[in-house]
Amino acid sequence: MQSSYSSELNNKSQKHTDFNCRQPNHYYEALEINVNTSGFYMFSSESSFDAYGYLYEHQFNPYDSIDNSFTRNDDSCDDDQFEIIAYLKFNITYILFVTTADVYANEQGPFSLFVQGPDEIKIKQMSM
Repeated sequence: MQSSYSSELNNKSQKHTDFNCRQPNHYYEALEINVNTSGFYMFSSESSFDAYGYLYEHQFNPYDSIDNSFTRNDDSCDDDQFEIIAYLKFNITYILFVTTADVYANEQGPFSLFVQGPDEIKIKQMSM
């Protein structure tokens, strides 16, 4: 099954630090992910910018200088896009944090997220 989600990082998007105690200077979007069926899911991005993805279990803090994601990815296919493969469990809330690579502060643009797995998933934008 494939699910998809499209959005845009822009001047109205929230900003975070790049996990090294600097001022917030990277736009991001946090997406709440819930699955109906436990199994392996593959998340991939398509965007006009160098996309980076972090996957968290339960919650995260975009202003914490310590990255406590359980998986993350950038440029897995050498195309400036992320690809994350993770085993997700039913009845657990995950947060997919979509942002730009470390060296691209303030970069903006549209992005799409594609998810393949054993079942469709629920994707909902989170407001922080």
